[in-house]
Amino acid sequence: MSEFHQSNRNISKKYLSELRVRVKNLVRPEDFPDPKITDPQKFYLNFKNLITPFVNTETEHLKNSLTKTGNCHLLLLKNTALIDTVLQAAFNAAIWLYNQTQQKQLLVKNAPIAIIARGGYGREEVYFQSDITVQIVSKSALEDHEVKQAEQIVKHLEYIFFHQDIFQTSTSSYYVENDLLEKKLATGKLTDLFSLLESRLVVGNSNVYLEFMNIIKTASILQKDNLLNYCYDHKNYYDVLNTVFQQEPNVKEELNRLYWALALVRLKHNLKTTNQFELLNDLFKQNLLSAPAFKKMQSSFEFLSKVRLFLHCHQKGSHRDVMSYEVREKIAQSMGYEVKEFFHEYFYQVAYPLKRYSRNLFWESMTQDTQKVKNLSRHFAVNSQNQIIMDKEPKVLFSQHPVSVFKIFAWISEKNYFLSYPITRAIEHHIDQICPIFIEKEDQREVQSYFKRVINGKYFAKSLRLLHEFGLLGNFYIPEFKNICGLLQDVYVHHFPTDMHVLSALDMLSGLEIDENADPFLRDLYNSIRDKTTLKLSILLHDIGKGVRAPGQNEELLGARLVSGILENLGYTKDSRRVKDIAFLVEKHLMMHDLLLLDPEEDDTYDMIWDLVNHDIERLKMLLLLTYSDRGGTKMKMSSSQIEQLKMFYQHTLHHKKRQDVP
Repeated sequence: MSEFHQSNRNISKKYLSELRVRVKNLVRPEDFPDPKITDPQKFYLNFKNLITPFVNTETEHLKNSLTKTGNCHLLLLKNTALIDTVLQAAFNAAIWLYNQTQQKQLLVKNAPIAIIARGGYGREEVYFQSDITVQIVSKSALEDHEVKQAEQIVKHLEYIFFHQDIFQTSTSSYYVENDLLEKKLATGKLTDLFSLLESRLVVGNSNVYLEFMNIIKTASILQKDNLLNYCYDHKNYYDVLNTVFQQEPNVKEELNRLYWALALVRLKHNLKTTNQFELLNDLFKQNLLSAPAFKKMQSSFEFLSKVRLFLHCHQKGSHRDVMSYEVREKIAQSMGYEVKEFFHEYFYQVAYPLKRYSRNLFWESMTQDTQKVKNLSRHFAVNSQNQIIMDKEPKVLFSQHPVSVFKIFAWISEKNYFLSYPITRAIEHHIDQICPIFIEKEDQREVQSYFKRVINGKYFAKSLRLLHEFGLLGNFYIPEFKNICGLLQDVYVHHFPTDMHVLSALDMLSGLEIDENADPFLRDLYNSIRDKTTLKLSILLHDIGKGVRAPGQNEELLGARLVSGILENLGYTKDSRRVKDIAFLVEKHLMMHDLLLLDPEEDDTYDMIWDLVNHDIERLKMLLLLTYSDRGGTKMKMSSSQIEQLKMFYQHTLHHKKRQDVP
């Protein structure tokens, strides 16, 4: 453990001792009213009435200190110590009540049960509104009188601590005898076993706790492969599709990426440390993390932990970890930012780097599949998991031939391949070399050809997400795209910032080609498009004007004016029909939504639609599909009835103009 973390431990230990003294003087069951305990409910309520003001005061002190410190490790240790103190006092009160009602003289250390923190509480990472989960265990082979004894004590404890909402958050307990727990875990209850691996004794019989830990240790050894596979099942946290920055992000979900990476490494290397702040430091000391990775993961973890603590100061319940529109300005200000600056920091300096380094840590703990089943080229192949792998060391090839990186994305778009981890790391390692100024002019034409293959491929949306993930979409192909990255939008309409909205709209269009359950009318309409490249590029660029808009300017017009230069940079012919159609669609992409609000019974409605598209049936079809895709990337996806309305407007427009020889 580092000196810093050890110092925090010492401070929290001193804080815990001080709390215990104060609570011992505050909660004296012998001084409660009704000394004969004729009504246990009054006893429980007396405990709550004494302890709740104390808890509220201490919690407020901790919350107030949050604005003055970035030391979340210490703050979480202190909050955990507060819960420990109250739980210990509750257990002592339960024992006292048992003795009074049963005329016994049972000592706390001799009670046949142990009170154990598990999960986040066990790791000593309890945020202000975190769930408090406790495992209560009794020794194996209890005698009859001990069974009754344990049940009565547990009953009192549950009423005193768990059912009275002392911490105003979810508190839960699970009671089981050690021998029954052993049988339960032997059946493969991996979820239970996993959280119990993060256990620690809070109060109670230390011998019962040792028996419990031996059971957990044995079960974890016997089921290690299953536990590892349980971790592997969470690999989707690191998929490209999960780099979806939301305008109201769930901070706990961001932290889960770190959690599963650390959990896997801890299991793989049999590490004892469970506290994630301390575990990161241990991994660095054992050379399982590089210095840059450790520094970035540590700072990102601190940032997100502080954000989550602030969220818990303002929100309760199931949405306490969501940075809702109503509180995001308060959170940004508490962190020392304006909203726009805060989200840029959150997305690109914290959430994404943490995901990236957590992913690397996770995948480095897995065995890589290097067995090729199909050759793609001289150096590239595909393994049994449909991942692109290399015969040659990726770092060497990409150093010598950086253009070869772009070929990979063309294959992904055309064949739905995936990236293997070594190739992912190699691309990230050489990303600074992959920019236009380092690429020869002849090679740039080759790179442009790969982009065209990406756009023409069946899985274009997936490949474009990857290009964006690595920064190649904005840094190489479309510099204007960088202006919309992380750009916030109307939260009542949009889930995502502008760049992620565009990628989501492309997903919707892609679904018409690859999703068997896609709407038949929209699928047929898509398949009838003569130039699908125009439609795809229109969706990719439909919000590009937002990145250069000044107050009072029209973003659609600005975007349309950018189209020609962007397409020329991508290698498309200047002043072609395609350029004009894309500029038209970008400029008019909101118009169809407005026209759908008009009266479908009026001929003027269809005159306006037909005039809008300049009497061009291909433009009409593309504008309809652009409208569908754009809406699909928002909170207001088209319902089946709205799609029917879209179909009706299309068919009625054609019928209405039949006399004008509309195809």
